[in-house]
Amino acid sequence: MGETGVIEATRAAETVRPRQAPIDAFARGDYADAFPGAQYHNKAWVLEPGRTMAMLGIHGQFCLLDLQAQLLLVSYASYLAQADEVMIASTLVFWEAVREAVSVSGGRT
Repeated sequence: MGETGVIEATRAAETVRPRQAPIDAFARGDYADAFPGAQYHNKAWVLEPGRTMAMLGIHGQFCLLDLQAQLLLVSYASYLAQADEVMIASTLVFWEAVREAVSVSGGRT
């Protein structure tokens, strides 16, 4: 990430900026229970407004950008069912485990 990176820092920051109307609209949608407090903007799922956005595929593929942790996770997946509860739950657990590991290590691998 950066001004010359894959995702410009200004675009990422603008995408994750909290907006009440999209948050309210998302709360009425199909994925409100899976991602409470989220919004959708610039073709990205803004899972934690102000911090995290993701591009999600229906079979588990994802690209997650956490601005606070300066972390980019990318994964290919091929779950048989489209956007099922197990896929969503396991992905959320994975993301949190990686973010925690990066936080504890201070970003060192």
